[in-house]
Amino acid sequence: MKWDVTITLDHGIEYPFEDVSNPKKQVDTILVLKNRFSAPVEQKVEDPELEWKKFDILVEALWEVVKDYIDKDENNY
Repeated sequence: MKWDVTITLDHGIEYPFEDVSNPKKQVDTILVLKNRFSAPVEQKVEDPELEWKKFDILVEALWEVVKDYIDKDENNY
């Protein structure tokens, strides 16, 4: 199952992705990670190593969406 997904940042900037594989899973993952990074300061962990690991998870999740978009785009040519 593939659908289009648009990621809208707080600043109103939109990133559209077409024909994303497993869109519900991708969006759910992005929202979970967004909520973790948006936690109030007192809930955030002070350990820099853990912060880098969380950042890596976010990058990996976003990369999966981008990769699906690129793969789809390459298959159209």
